[in-house]
Amino acid sequence: MAQEDGGVLLLRQIDGRQQLAQAIERPSVYLDHCGLRKVSEDPAQARRLTELLQARTGTLVISEENLFEFTGLTDVRQGELADDLMRKLNPRLYLMDVRIMDVRAREKALTESGEPPLGALPCESQRLIEMFGSLLRGNEMLWPEQGFFRNAASVTDEVRTALAETRRQNAQYFEQMTTRTEREAADERALRRRHLRMLRQPGARLPSQSNMLASRLITEYMRLKGPRDPNDATDIAHACVPAVYCDAVVLDSKWADLLNRARRRLADEGVRINIARAFPASPRGLLGLMTYLERDYRHPVAVPPGIVVEMLSLP
Repeated sequence: MAQEDGGVLLLRQIDGRQQLAQAIERPSVYLDHCGLRKVSEDPAQARRLTELLQARTGTLVISEENLFEFTGLTDVRQGELADDLMRKLNPRLYLMDVRIMDVRAREKALTESGEPPLGALPCESQRLIEMFGSLLRGNEMLWPEQGFFRNAASVTDEVRTALAETRRQNAQYFEQMTTRTEREAADERALRRRHLRMLRQPGARLPSQSNMLASRLITEYMRLKGPRDPNDATDIAHACVPAVYCDAVVLDSKWADLLNRARRRLADEGVRINIARAFPASPRGLLGLMTYLERDYRHPVAVPPGIVVEMLSLP
């Protein structure tokens, strides 16, 4: 599936078969589960986000984590409202894979080959594309009549197992990153310094932007005082990959703050990669998101997200 200018989610004939193709158009926005619910359940917020993304030809990004968290809903109305938001924004949507280890491997392969697999970004979710495509009828790119989020609780055991595996992989990655010994953490810092030295040349490529951001994000996380939250492994999945490939993300307030700190720290180190502005899933945070999209967002001059790292300066 190749990216096409002017397309977000679109139907194409590929090898004689009707298939979905997609691309991220900017500004792009990712909402975690709480953010998605708060926006979709507030008619004024849903209308404003829809109007802003349509006016600016932007994209709303959906992940497997979004779908997984709707599999446990007890109020069908929540799923219906999320579907209504998608229906209004369609086709200005992008289906994203937030499995950090898998995306990191694809980023590494991209760096080595110079060409992304099938022309897709490393964060593209083939699984969601197949699931979504199976619900389509006819030749029009319409949001499925039966809904996507509304019926999340009735997904097949195979799909539920696959979604649970996504969460298990992210929990494993989180565990590995947060239980590093001091020696391993020192090695990680030394590796980051080597990357910084390597990136003196214009257009230099980094093996994995998602991994570099995750490393810095975990560093900020480990500085926190107090007990750990069992949802932290899920929250870093909502934060890490979307932050590299989107322009704005709405997260739990703790992780929104951590992500903004990580963005500033990397900038201080001289690394200029695409890292989204983070907003908490609160009334004030959602107001900040809308204001950012309406007044403050500027199309970046930098290269496409998730691929090239540009150095500003070196310490």
